[in-house]
Amino acid sequence: MSMIRKFAPALVLAVFVAGCGGNSIKLPSFTAVNLGRPSTGFTVVGGAANGDFYGRESASGLPFEALIYRANGTVTPIVGSDGSDIDLLGSSSNGNWVGVDASNAAPLQGNGATGIDFVLGLAPRGGDVFPQAINNAGAVAGVYVDENTRVFIKPVSGATTLYTNVTGYIPRRVIGITTAGVAVGIATPTASKGSFYFLTSGSTLIVGDPGEIVDVEDDGRIVGNDSIGPFRMNSPVGVRIRLPLPNATTGYVYGMNNKGDMVGEFVVGGVTKPCLWDSNTGAFLDLSGNFPADGNYRSARAITNSGDILVVREGGSSQLLRLNRL
Repeated sequence: MSMIRKFAPALVLAVFVAGCGGNSIKLPSFTAVNLGRPSTGFTVVGGAANGDFYGRESASGLPFEALIYRANGTVTPIVGSDGSDIDLLGSSSNGNWVGVDASNAAPLQGNGATGIDFVLGLAPRGGDVFPQAINNAGAVAGVYVDENTRVFIKPVSGATTLYTNVTGYIPRRVIGITTAGVAVGIATPTASKGSFYFLTSGSTLIVGDPGEIVDVEDDGRIVGNDSIGPFRMNSPVGVRIRLPLPNATTGYVYGMNNKGDMVGEFVVGGVTKPCLWDSNTGAFLDLSGNFPADGNYRSARAITNSGDILVVREGGSSQLLRLNRL
């Protein structure tokens, strides 16, 4: 059974954008719902516009189970057309998703609770296909692994494109694909360690500055983290705009919605807390105010377009919490 609690007002630690003028700021408030699911072995994939979250869970030694965490508090498994388990890898805000069949590694895509195999259209098809991102229109991007690892984009119609790598870098993960058909992700150097930002351009990849991209919106806005801290970009070729972390020793951004709200975590006094960078008010909000002060790790991992937030709590009684924006 879900446990529902109304949040105390969030603690405002900073205002990170200007433009409020003389108007009063109405800060968001939330209702907290315990989803009754363990957070151990959980990975969030994304949030949908209708309030659903997409993610996967795995008990020790067992395959991943793909799940939809519904806005009404229920949980719906996602399965292949033959009922097989799915390793869910990416989703879009309208509920499109991609992954691979846990039994035979066949690439899958779907919308809702059932997936179907998709034909990549590569010739010859002798490698492993890992679809990792999908946009609202249904264009899919991921990596194709044979003797090399290359990024592919499968458009809604037309031929699949394989992209030429940049010498010295291997693409590891496509994080998102924009409406304009630009795939954005993470590459690693062959001669050293670390992660670098990449995007597709023409028929090749462009590798940018060090850092990890964590979320990409259809319109091309991006959030990520590097050695300096969390940042956002207004386009795949934009500059990195730093996100404030007042009074914190460190922080991390995990997700963004199409309104520009961003969620993540920050550490203050040795305690990790969930946070929200609210685009409407320009405020940085500590979301931990109504959680028990037990010192357990908490992190906001995803946010829907309506402003609902998925929070992971680890340590003690690990659990998933949903914050429904009022």
